[in-house]
Amino acid sequence: MLTKFSAGMLAAVFTAGTLMSVWVAEASPGLIESKANETVALGTGICWRGGALDGWRAGCDCRRAAFRDGVLSIDTTGRDGQIVSEFESAWTADVRDVVVIRARTAFAGHGDLFWIPEGGRESARYNAKFEWRSTGTEWCEYRVRPFWQGSPKIATLRIDFPSDAPEGTRYEFAEIRVERDKSLPVLDLEAEKVRAAVVTLASERPNNAEFCWAVADRDGIEKTKFRFPGDGRRHQYVIRLSALRKFRGRVVWAGIRDSQGAEIPDAKIEFSETPVELPGDLSFADLQVDTTLPRVGRPVPVCAYLKNLGDRPVTGVEVTAEGCAHAVGTIAPHDDARCVVELADASVGRRQVKVRVTGDGFGPFERELAFDVLPSLGLAQVDYPPEPRPVRTTVDVAALYFSGWSEAEKWRRVWTELPQRKPALGWFDEANTACIDWQIKWYAENGISTIWACWFASRTPDGRYGHDHWIEGVRKARYRKYIRWGMMWDNDSWGGAPAATRYSRDSLDQIACKWVEDYFRREEYVRIGGKPGVWIWRPDLFDRHGGEGCCAWFLAHVRSKAKAAGFPGVHFISIVNSFSSGSKVQLEQLKAWGFDETGPYNWHGHLGLPGAVNRYPFRHVAETNYRSWKERDALGVLPQLPVLSTGWDDRPWRGVREIQGRTVEDFRRICQDALRYVRETGAKRICLAPLSEWGEGSYAEPNAEFGFGFFEAVRETFGERPAEGWPVNYVPEDVGLGGYDLPQKVKKALAYRTAWDFREGTCGMDVSGCMDRGRVTPEGLVATSAGNDPDFHMRIAPVKAADFKSIRVRFRTGPGRDWAQVFWAEPEGEESERSAIRLPYESDGQSIIELCFPVADKPLWRDKIGLIRFDPGSRSGVETTLESIRFDE
Repeated sequence: MLTKFSAGMLAAVFTAGTLMSVWVAEASPGLIESKANETVALGTGICWRGGALDGWRAGCDCRRAAFRDGVLSIDTTGRDGQIVSEFESAWTADVRDVVVIRARTAFAGHGDLFWIPEGGRESARYNAKFEWRSTGTEWCEYRVRPFWQGSPKIATLRIDFPSDAPEGTRYEFAEIRVERDKSLPVLDLEAEKVRAAVVTLASERPNNAEFCWAVADRDGIEKTKFRFPGDGRRHQYVIRLSALRKFRGRVVWAGIRDSQGAEIPDAKIEFSETPVELPGDLSFADLQVDTTLPRVGRPVPVCAYLKNLGDRPVTGVEVTAEGCAHAVGTIAPHDDARCVVELADASVGRRQVKVRVTGDGFGPFERELAFDVLPSLGLAQVDYPPEPRPVRTTVDVAALYFSGWSEAEKWRRVWTELPQRKPALGWFDEANTACIDWQIKWYAENGISTIWACWFASRTPDGRYGHDHWIEGVRKARYRKYIRWGMMWDNDSWGGAPAATRYSRDSLDQIACKWVEDYFRREEYVRIGGKPGVWIWRPDLFDRHGGEGCCAWFLAHVRSKAKAAGFPGVHFISIVNSFSSGSKVQLEQLKAWGFDETGPYNWHGHLGLPGAVNRYPFRHVAETNYRSWKERDALGVLPQLPVLSTGWDDRPWRGVREIQGRTVEDFRRICQDALRYVRETGAKRICLAPLSEWGEGSYAEPNAEFGFGFFEAVRETFGERPAEGWPVNYVPEDVGLGGYDLPQKVKKALAYRTAWDFREGTCGMDVSGCMDRGRVTPEGLVATSAGNDPDFHMRIAPVKAADFKSIRVRFRTGPGRDWAQVFWAEPEGEESERSAIRLPYESDGQSIIELCFPVADKPLWRDKIGLIRFDPGSRSGVETTLESIRFDE
């Protein structure tokens, strides 16, 4: 049985700024009229206008500047500015309520609407966010839907200003009202009876989406993410509700939004009381030329990225373009495929290609692709990247570098969602020495002399430090003399042991020894004033986890070891946008700890220019990057290393912030502003934001989207042009090289099993981040807990739940009393406490424990099971040996 909402019913919910706020450039027609000096309570809401606004008082960190002609003016005096009002009598809450604010300001940023229920206390849970717009003298109407249905009555409202608004920022109010929009759809669903939601939508661009819902007895909304392609065709997506932890109680509202809260036109939701299985459904995830610079004289590879969105396989898939065909065959459920069609080379100029996809059981569909074919360079063919021709620069140009691309699986989410980001080296392995030599060649020939590589203290199974494959590859590179590198320690991503252990003196001493005895001694390691340089991401974590004084001790300890090894000291640079906004007080703390310099990992702010907080044009970044350097300089506490933004768009990763419309011209402006800054301040060094954050959308290395545009903007701004002209930028294919793509792993179908013996191997079992990496022994799969929530988990071939009555687990663990749990989930679903059984045990540390978890009578033990998880206890530092798991009939 399906319960349906038509697109028209949902349209009222999905306004621009879904679920939270909408900006209207001018006042909406039909505003509630009221007398000039009173609060008007109507059957549909409450309105403060004119003299009624005089009752709103200034909260902390602000003052009431004036009340004139029915306009309330508030000036901020600190970082937590707000205004507060109390209802004359408590307001009865409803899921359809909307708080409307008519205001104007010159500073944009995050805003908050807080409320206090009758008889309650102020709490972060009573909060709805919206975005202040910078409009100067123009009035804006903000519509904030609080979803306060869990509060029987509302006693107080509070409106907060952006926390980064400068002191003295003015906010003016013409009207505040609460209205009940009876056109908004309301549900009345028992969550426990609903098995799935089927979402139907179409979009022209790929993105993350969120299925959201509200329940009658809780304020706010809950949500779960799913991904959708951007091929413009309508597709269906199943949200398996029974696996969602918070989908319970009486559901009174449901909706869909993308990751930015933008409207998804014509979205439709259908609820089902029975399991849903969708037929195979192919989508164009994307279509791109599969080379950075197509040229005359060689075939042009066109790559179609296909995704099967359905629950059944699609067979007989074939991709055709200009008479050339690529037989794909079968694409498994929820799997993707890259299909390359080699087109014959053509003349110089614009070329348009129509790509057609056919398959068994669905109608063919097409998509067009346009691209430019460039003249041939006529370069000689070689067997290794040619030696660099370095370009001299007027200032030392460094760049940050994220080294996280050594496996095909790491690239998968990029190539399936935004393949236009493809690097000129392909989906390559950063440990490949030839690729590193290409990178060094491009850096040197475009004026980049120093690379700050992300470094991680977590260990790999073979004992190496995490993400050091690029650093170790540089050691073997033929052209390493043309580049210097240093570390940017990401100490926020450091798992495998409790925080107190990670930040113990012994642990930190091991890191200091590694740096001094290995990295600092390498000839190509960067020196600043003769001292080895190190960036640190989160200095605050040292004192938080290692005790007061830990950060200062660590910096002094590394310096002491470095001096003992013959170095004059160590130059420490602190990231300033990871744990603080870089206020004067915070910079003074960094100075007290012993840092020499500060610098952000990236600049992706807009300093109050119009636009959504998490979605705005790259030109705003270009307009404000210089201002950010000057404002930090004005604090006068620590020297800063100016960082030039390379953008941000993390849709393949989290989809939290999308800076749109990135162009080479805007980046060139940032470079020119940096040159102006250097001339004004005498700075000797600058730094580019990440060159290779391909997943987070902060990248500048040569790629299919921008070619060498970003690099050439750097050298043309800071470089000294040689008499013979700039070195020619070209890609490996231009000299007969290339083919560095990592092989795409083919997903193997899981074998049907109902029993697993881990003495014979892992059987696909994995462990959580709260355990060290498991190892197979003759006794079973062994792992040690590093936190209080360790678990073993694995996806399995779907098993019919009705055929089995219990799950039997055999394991051995440390002595003591504890509880063990098993969880399960449907295929593609998530485990939750609702689908779990907990049993006590007492262990002597030596004997095998056998627990039988009865599942047959559990409400969520139904349909098909596709995931099993076993939690051996809740103690840290305990070794567990998992011998076997089996389903009993």
